[in-house]
Amino acid sequence: MLEWLKEPGFFGTHATVGADMSQLMATFFTGLFVIGWIQAKKRRADAHHWMMFGGMIAMVAFFISYYLFRQLGVLAFEGKEGFGGS
Repeated sequence: MLEWLKEPGFFGTHATVGADMSQLMATFFTGLFVIGWIQAKKRRADAHHWMMFGGMIAMVAFFISYYLFRQLGVLAFEGKEGFGGS
């Protein structure tokens, strides 16, 4: 699993699969929250509540996966790519 997360990502950048999965999940739950907000503005309460619920479930899944990947040591490489400050 650790080797798979370190492979080149699928978005065509220099990021890893783990980074691309993180970005994809964050974009997904943010999209659900935005769609829910639009539904609230249109006074569609039922659709709004389902979008907010789906967004919260996706966000919790994102943070659980982030925690589990961190336990695997995926983020132990911070600082080697220039993110560690001076």
